[in-house]
Amino acid sequence: MRSSLSLASLSLALGATAEPWSNGPGQETQTYQVIPTGSQLDFEISVNSETTKIDQKVWISGNLVSSKSDSAGMEPAVFYGFNECVDHSCGTLKAYSWSNITVHLSDADENYGNTFSLFNAASDGPTTSDGGKTWYIDSIRFAKDYLYEDDSVQECY
Repeated sequence: MRSSLSLASLSLALGATAEPWSNGPGQETQTYQVIPTGSQLDFEISVNSETTKIDQKVWISGNLVSSKSDSAGMEPAVFYGFNECVDHSCGTLKAYSWSNITVHLSDADENYGNTFSLFNAASDGPTTSDGGKTWYIDSIRFAKDYLYEDDSVQECY
């Protein structure tokens, strides 16, 4: 799966990194890379056919900034994304969108589109033209998000 995110005018400090898929204790992340305002973010998640590990890559404006391979034998079954507050760097996140999303399944599944659900986001949903092996999502539009440890709703950018 490869998808893109365009950040046109955010002043909140944002970061990106590849994170593990393992089920072990703790989350072994890499260093977050700052995303400059106006950058395009590209993500790729795939199962490496030679190592059976999950390969993840993150590009900022065409430059590879993070990659991770782990969890041999595990097969991703969920397309999932969320906003999180790291190291108490919280604030209000303006609305944004992901675009040009492609999901390649190992086996065709005509019902995959029926499993698509969103929270605090909107989309026209996934479509397929090959019987369910490859799915396309034109865009997912995420609403503004309030990332405060006390769950408050504040307009602070």
